[in-house]
Amino acid sequence: MRFGVMFAALLLAIVGLATPFGALAMETTALKLARVALGIVCLNSAFGLLRRQPWSRWSSLVALLLLVALGELLVVPAGGVALLVLFFSSLFGVALLVLPATGQITPADDGRPSGSTIGLVAALSFLVFLGALGWHFVGEGARAAESSPAPIQIAGMAPRVSWLSFGRAIERAEERTSPIVAVFETGWCGYCKKMNKTTFKDPQVVDRLNELVAVKVNAEDGSERDGYSGRDLAARYGVSGYPTLMVLSPDGRVLARRSGYLSASELMTWINSTVSIL
Repeated sequence: MRFGVMFAALLLAIVGLATPFGALAMETTALKLARVALGIVCLNSAFGLLRRQPWSRWSSLVALLLLVALGELLVVPAGGVALLVLFFSSLFGVALLVLPATGQITPADDGRPSGSTIGLVAALSFLVFLGALGWHFVGEGARAAESSPAPIQIAGMAPRVSWLSFGRAIERAEERTSPIVAVFETGWCGYCKKMNKTTFKDPQVVDRLNELVAVKVNAEDGSERDGYSGRDLAARYGVSGYPTLMVLSPDGRVLARRSGYLSASELMTWINSTVSIL
């Protein structure tokens, strides 16, 4: 078997096996379904390559291109080194399959089954994947339009959250007897960047966080600011996934905790339900 076929089969098998297990961490039902369907497409394409089915070369090319284009959204949302490895490995796999010398399939002439069932499952899974992805983007657009009507603003005066350092947030919370909303993030976290571009720019979210005390912590920052470093705070509160959001008492005790991406409406619901019982 040619090197390109073997490489692509191994990569698709690994991604296909790993992808469905992370589906529960996705932010919407549509993305959960899309991730599972993508995993099935990858697995069936890998099996097709190993069984030397001619159709599998093209399905594998499509699957690898999807990993290149949508890897951060569906496979490695946290970004970082893992996303880079996936991106460049998938590009390398595409190049190997395109070249006839490394990726051309030579059908087996040993009486083995045609593999049509595997191909059919791959095709159906791909259709499910497209439908789920369309559902996600259409649904997300509708939710954004519903939850974030365009406010009337003065040019150059867009609302912003008044983020404080952790030390200053403790002081402010004690002065106001107010809860603290703490956001733990990193520079490589894909969902953190998405929340900064969308959720934390929503006017209702901005107003609510500014009514309380808002603090943002870079969990990888080892430098101290007002007596605290982000790295030490992440260890203190046992933060391992990003973004992680917490509602803290004025003395720093955890009152509520959430991990993962939250839309503006989801964040508002969570904050209001938590603060209302304090």
